[in-house]
Amino acid sequence: MKDKSPHILNAASNLLGICFIVLTSLKLLDKSDKTVIDDVTIIAIVFFMASCIFSFLSIRGNRRVTGSNG
Repeated sequence: MKDKSPHILNAASNLLGICFIVLTSLKLLDKSDKTVIDDVTIIAIVFFMASCIFSFLSIRGNRRVTGSNG
């Protein structure tokens, strides 16, 4: 089975960037107090950030294990 961590890292970082764009645009347009979207976006940012961190650690862990065997 191929390692999916690089793909998860790529997708999560792209979606994280989109969430930051949405959050920034809501703040610039002064719409963040009137909607729930900013709260949902912040929750999504936390999950995507965790996904980025865990997939990065998975990639780093795989390199150490592979390097020590060979």
